[in-house]
Amino acid sequence: MQITKEIPASALYDAIASAETGGETDPWIRTKYKDAPGGSTAYGPCQLTRSLAQGYLNFKSHLFNYTEEEYLKRFVDQGRLFAKFGNEPDREGYDPKYDYGGSGFLTSKTDKLMYRYAVCKMLNEIYQRHDGDLEKTWLEWRFGPKGGEDERYRKTFFKHLSDGGYIDG
Repeated sequence: MQITKEIPASALYDAIASAETGGETDPWIRTKYKDAPGGSTAYGPCQLTRSLAQGYLNFKSHLFNYTEEEYLKRFVDQGRLFAKFGNEPDREGYDPKYDYGGSGFLTSKTDKLMYRYAVCKMLNEIYQRHDGDLEKTWLEWRFGPKGGEDERYRKTFFKHLSDGGYIDG
């Protein structure tokens, strides 16, 4: 596969979102996958996790402006509620918006825009750190540094970039 033109962070975002939540009517949900060891706080079109957001706040906050940083702090707070109430319908204070498939509280137009801005910056940082290696970029987003295998995800990611004219083959 050959890169045919510069790939902006927004194209990486759209390709990841296609692979993560492309089949959902509303991508602004907490993951529906309940079987992750220790649970999952993945949320939104690109299924950003609380731990990844916290890691960027802790170690790469210089990438974000004040408004994006404040959004990510709220994102981490929402992730704490996901972790507390996921699969816990009998827990005091339970609200289904924090359970698997729930909407969370970051649902305004501004929240959705801040999510996109922050995730685009994260994806661009990953892409640049891997010297433009798309394979390493999607693998790190999907699995973190340990890697993994997901052929459906890989095909969806690359097809989206190919359909956008960013790569051939």
